[in-house]
Parts: sequence; structure tokens; C-alpha cells
Amino acid sequence: MTYNEKLAYLRSYRQKEHHIDVLLAEAERWRSRAKAMTAHYDVTSGKGGSAGFPGAVEKVLELEGQMDREIDAIMAQRQIIKLAIQSLADQRYQDVLSLHYQAGLSIQKVAAHLHYEEKYVYKLRRKAIKALPLERFLHAE
Repeated sequence: MTYNEKLAYLRSYRQKEHHIDVLLAEAERWRSRAKAMTAHYDVTSGKGGSAGFPGAVEKVLELEGQMDREIDAIMAQRQIIKLAIQSLADQRYQDVLSLHYQAGLSIQKVAAHLHYEEKYVYKLRRKAIKALPLERFLHAE
């Protein structure tokens, strides 16, 4: 794999994590709507805000199913990344990639955490990605 392909794979992992966060927020909005609809439902007359309730519940279930599928995929990708990072001989490379891609820290926060200059972290990240044997773990799937 080229450097750019490895970088794209690592970035796609972070993007998938962000997408799951978006889905969780959307599911919570639909749950809130469903709760609001049931609170306005008049049991005696059968009137109220319940007309959209089945649709809200259906949307929540649909989002939860989508999240389950995406979480399964991201967990598999996370395992590949973890194994590839752990196989690096240089501990500095492991630290930078783990903090940036697995813990989700920005380069600035990685630099602060490791007490390195930001420019040095960028240099280490580039070298670490070049050394990262992702293809070995991707083919093992």
C-alpha cells in the first residue's frame, strides 16, 4: 500500500467514528420526538400527537440497525489498525498513531501529551504511516 492509501484507510476510520456519533444524535432526536408524541396523546379520545408515533419508532429502529452494522464494521477496522500499530518496532510511532487515530486526539494534543514539538509529531506520523504494515492485516481478514 502507498502512503496515501494507508492515510486514507486511517482517515476513513475516524470518519466512520464521526458518522456513528451523528447517527446517535439523530436517533436521540427521534426518541425525543416519540416521547413528546406520547406525552400529548389523549387516551380517552384517541386524539393527539400519536399519529406520527409509529413513524418515529420505525425511524429509531432503522437508525439503530444502521448503527449496529456500522459499529460492527468499525470494530473490525479498529482491530486491524490496532494490530498494525502494535507491530511497529518504534514505540514513538506506536504512541503517535495510537493517540491520533485510536484515541482521536489532534496532532496538537498528541504533541502536548507526548511533550514533543508539533512539527516533530507530524514528521513521526508520516514515518509511522509509511512503516505501518496495514496490508499484512488487511489480507488476514
